[in-house]
Parts: sequence; C-alpha cells; structure tokens
Amino acid sequence: MTFTTLPAKPDTGLGCVDTEQKQSWASAIDSYSGRALYTMLTLVRDKNLDI
Repeated sequence: MTFTTLPAKPDTGLGCVDTEQKQSWASAIDSYSGRALYTMLTLVRDKNLDI
C-alpha cells in the first residue's frame, strides 16, 4: 500500500528511492501496525478527509 500526504513528505535525499515514488509513503499490511494503518487510511479515504 502506498499513499501521499498533505503537506508533502519531507525530502530525505535517499538516492535509492524511485523519483516517481519519492513523495509516497509505504506500509506493509502483513503486520498489526500495517493493518491498523491500512484501516485508518481506508476510513479517511471513505470520508474524503485529508491525511
């Protein structure tokens, strides 16, 4: 799962990050915290709220 935020993600200057995905965050959903984040983001999207 990837998502973006407002304001934009701070530039970390990592050279290994794909430039097209640089402003995206990622989370694995195979852990409790990842599933909790996924649930929260789904709720936010469904209510058309900004992150």
